[in-house]
This record gives sequence, structure tokens and C-alpha cells, in this order.
Amino acid sequence: MNGYTDVFKRIELITPQLSEWCPIQKAHTLAAIVLALRPVLTIEVGVWQGASLIPMALAHRAIGFGRIIAVDAWAARASIQGQVDPADVDWWSKVDHDKAHQKFITVLAEEGLSQFVEVVRSRSDEYTPPDGVNLLHLDGNHSDQAVRDVQRFIPKMASGAIAVLDDYSWSGGGVKKACAALESMGWIEMYRLGEGGVWRRK
Repeated sequence: MNGYTDVFKRIELITPQLSEWCPIQKAHTLAAIVLALRPVLTIEVGVWQGASLIPMALAHRAIGFGRIIAVDAWAARASIQGQVDPADVDWWSKVDHDKAHQKFITVLAEEGLSQFVEVVRSRSDEYTPPDGVNLLHLDGNHSDQAVRDVQRFIPKMASGAIAVLDDYSWSGGGVKKACAALESMGWIEMYRLGEGGVWRRK
């Protein structure tokens, strides 16, 4: 690819094939954060088919360095834990998690991004994040698990890091509690992004 413009054009082609949950604007913004922040280490919790991770990986390739750790259990039991809306429980119980995982792996290979991405098929509770995280996208289980993810991952963030949270209004209030926990740790929301927002330390 030649230049950053091609990154955004590729995102526009790929993202709709992966999920309708990640609007093009959000995919573009995540990539732009990588291009501007130039993170050495990015982590995404809650990957599914990669609609938000692939744009960041394309940006990492464009800057020529850094890696993304993709953390997702791709398991129904992990997805439904703590969910309060019966419709959410029903959908996540029936959807094919293995198929979603395989599609993500396939797209990584097809786009030549595998060298920039470390895939960790694990519940976030069972994964110990490394120190020095520059960019964190939390989009995993939206129950009180989101609070635990903030408590475990945010202390690993490097100076000048950026955190992105998704789905503020998810049933049960888990993400709102996670945002409150983030604020209690000295972070502030810079701007809204889709159904979530982008945060930095005060």
C-alpha cells in the first residue's frame, strides 16, 4: 500500500464484510489513532471477526512497527456470562464462535497482517496483560467483566496512552460502571466514538 490514504480505502472495503457493529467512522478513527500515536503495543479485548482490530493492524503495517495483542475467548460461555438481556443471552448462545474466530484468522492471513498480531484465545480474566500498553480497545463482555477489564488492563498503560471503550448503554450498566472506574483512576473522556468513547489520563 502507498501512503496512509490507502489504509482508509482498504478499511472501507474490509470492515463491512466483518461486522456491522463497527461503523466506518470508528474504524477510521482507530486507525488514525495508531497512525498519530504510533504505539509500540496495542491491545484489543473482544475481537470477534476483527472489524475494529483489522483497521488498527493495517495502520500498524503502514507505520512499519508495533504489534497488537488480540484477546478473545471466542466461546459462548464467556460471551453470555453476566448478560441480563434474554435476547443477548439467546443470540450469544447460538452464534458460531469458532466460525467468527476462523474468519478473523483468515482475514489476517489474506491481508498479510499476521506478523503484526498476536492472537490470544482466552478470557480476559485469564490473560495477564504486559506493561507498556500504548493503545487499549476494550470491547469484550459488557457485564461487570468490563469493570474488571478496566481494573486489570488500565494499570498496565504507558505514559501518554489512549483507551477506547465501547457500548456505553449496554444492558446491565457494566460499561457505565467501567467508565466510572476509569474516571476514578484519573482518566477523562476526550470525545465520543460511535457507541463509546476515547479516553486519556488527566
